[in-house]
Amino acid sequence: MHAIVVGVDGSSHADVALRWALRQARSAGAELYLVYAYGRRLGSDGSDDGHVAADTVLASIVDRHREALGAVAWRAHAQSSGRGSPAHVLLDEAQQADLIVVGSRGLGGFGELILGSTSYRLVSRARTPVAVVRTDPTTSASDGGVESGLVVGVDGSDTGDRALRWAAVEARRRGVSLDVVHSQPLPPHQLLGMGAVPSMERERALVRQEGERILDRAVERTGDALDGLELRRHARVGPTADALAVVAGADHVLVVGNRGHSYVGGVMLGSVSHQVLHHAHGPVVVVP
Repeated sequence: MHAIVVGVDGSSHADVALRWALRQARSAGAELYLVYAYGRRLGSDGSDDGHVAADTVLASIVDRHREALGAVAWRAHAQSSGRGSPAHVLLDEAQQADLIVVGSRGLGGFGELILGSTSYRLVSRARTPVAVVRTDPTTSASDGGVESGLVVGVDGSDTGDRALRWAAVEARRRGVSLDVVHSQPLPPHQLLGMGAVPSMERERALVRQEGERILDRAVERTGDALDGLELRRHARVGPTADALAVVAGADHVLVVGNRGHSYVGGVMLGSVSHQVLHHAHGPVVVVP
């Protein structure tokens, strides 16, 4: 990992994301780019003078984190998003980066950083992995220290394989364990209670067996990248996002692909990735 872009805006949420990004940059020896995307602010003469306020905000952010910034190579600048989304600024800045980091919500230039606006655009369109950092220190390790491991969801898709490879590289770099999870619900007729109890148990066993096969194939395709890692496999029966959140808890980084497929071919952003970003207790990295 050579370069990390982090979106900042002066909010407490963005500050948590910045501190998380600082730890990643320090441990990876990566350069950190602080980017403040601000909206248009018209002055009395009709000109856009938002850059004046933005420079002040950015200077304040740098001052608050100057000690931690001293441990990494870093740059910071403010960029107007014009009439567009702050996501466009981050996407432009991240073209040469290895990771984009944002808070789960923000204010100012990132005032719409909730899933469905800026963060949705980022995880949907970025060609770079995006880390969305939870901001509640009572439920997340993101602001309190280094996470104890990584959890990655796989589903047999190419995107799931890329997420597994990314997670394997990151787990090796951190020297932590890696949990590989596959989960899918029972078929609709069982969920509707149309099957007898013995039939449902057989169905659960079949779903779990298929999950084991998907895990085996994903691990096999990933190959040497997993050698030497402390690896745990989890084949679950139930909603995918719920299983991922439970295994990850609050002290693991959760890694998912931005889209994939399931037994109905529907695990795309807006379903599993969407749900994970809403409900996970710790940082989530979405891999394109």
